[in-house]
Amino acid sequence: MAEEKQKKTGEEEKEKNTVPQNSIARMYLNEEERTEEKKEHKKSLVDMTAKEKRLLEKEKLQGMGFQKKMEYFFMYYKWVPILIIGVIIAAVGGFRWYEHAKIETVLSVSAVNTKAQDFTEEQEEIRKILGAESKYEQVSVIGNFTTDQTGKDLEYYSQMSFMTQMQAGTLDVVIMPETMYKTEQRKGILENMGTVLGEEVYKNFAGYENGDCVIITDKDFIEDYGLVYDEAYVCVLKNSLNQENAAKWISSLQ
Repeated sequence: MAEEKQKKTGEEEKEKNTVPQNSIARMYLNEEERTEEKKEHKKSLVDMTAKEKRLLEKEKLQGMGFQKKMEYFFMYYKWVPILIIGVIIAAVGGFRWYEHAKIETVLSVSAVNTKAQDFTEEQEEIRKILGAESKYEQVSVIGNFTTDQTGKDLEYYSQMSFMTQMQAGTLDVVIMPETMYKTEQRKGILENMGTVLGEEVYKNFAGYENGDCVIITDKDFIEDYGLVYDEAYVCVLKNSLNQENAAKWISSLQ
């Protein structure tokens, strides 16, 4: 049986050799041989053990220069650095989100009609007054609200922003001129200052007769907050979430 197979193979080889090199038949036979070689190669890779595959990989790399090795690595293992980068980005993003989630605004103050743009010193001073020592306890002082030409109400965009923050409960104290104070007082959005400070403390402030504001005329205060008016009406909003902290800060202004 083996002799017949060997004889048959020999005859096939002889037959192949008799086919002219440039003929269509020869091209077909060459293609057939390459296909068989690919099948054998594929089969041999499949049959390899994991250890044999690693050794083959090592041999390939040993025969390559540095540039070829880098090209080979990025061609066949480009998903590895991409995966590593993705994991790093996810970890950093998750950490930042976690850190941001722990931040708590302990007091939010808005100064209307101010020339000042940086309130860093004022924020730190308020933090000390409140005893907010944790890095996650934040004090916000903003000066992005302006009144319209009459001075009695906020201009349109300031009004929209003010209403949004007030309804969300993210605004606690507003420093405003007298003309705007009278408008906001009629709206009924200002908290009774006797309730916030306590009647005994409130009696020490100018504006006690109004019931819902304290009036500050201290020049240093006016200058520090960049106010363009001489009398600052300091009010606490009814839906403030930090009225206790507002009371501590306002009490320190007397």
